[in-house]
Amino acid sequence: MMAGRLVPAIASADIARFSSALTFPVRYSFVCPPIVRSRDSSPYQTSMANVQALESELKQLAQPEAAKLFEAVRAKIVSGDSFDTQPAGVDGMVVLVRAQPSLQGSLVDFLQALPTSRCGPWVVSGWQGALKDTDAQARMAQLVVGWATQSDNKMLRAAAEHRLVGAERDLFD
Repeated sequence: MMAGRLVPAIASADIARFSSALTFPVRYSFVCPPIVRSRDSSPYQTSMANVQALESELKQLAQPEAAKLFEAVRAKIVSGDSFDTQPAGVDGMVVLVRAQPSLQGSLVDFLQALPTSRCGPWVVSGWQGALKDTDAQARMAQLVVGWATQSDNKMLRAAAEHRLVGAERDLFD
C-alpha cells in the first residue's frame, strides 16, 4: 500500500508493453490529425495523443516499476545512437516523468549524459511539462548554460543561447 491506495504490481510483460508504446516514433500526418488516430493504429503511426493516453495508467505504477520503465525507455533511446534530431521515445519519456514526478532527476541525468557534440537543438527545450521540481529545474537551467558555453556543437550552442535569452526576457515581462 502506498499513499493510502493499493499500487498494482506490474509484470515484465507490462514493462515491455509500456516501453514499446512509449518508444515508438510519434508521427504527425497532415491527412489524419494525431487526435483522430485510433489507439491500435500502426506503431509507426503512433500519435502524441496515444502516448498521452497512457498517462493515467503510468500514474498507477509503483515507483520501482516506474524506474524500471524509465530505464527501459532510456536504453531504447540511447541504443539508437542518433541525437541530431529528437529520437523516438523522448515524447514517451516526458509523459512518463509527468506521470511519475519522482523521475525528474533521472530525466535531467539522461539529458546530461547525452553526447553534447552530437545533440541537436531539440534537447534544449520541451521539458517544462515534465520538470516541475525546483531542484530539477535548476539542474536543467545549469545544463542549458553549459550547452550555451560549450564549443563542440555550434547548433546546440545557438539553441541554448536562444533559450537563455528567452528565459531572461520572461523574467522581465
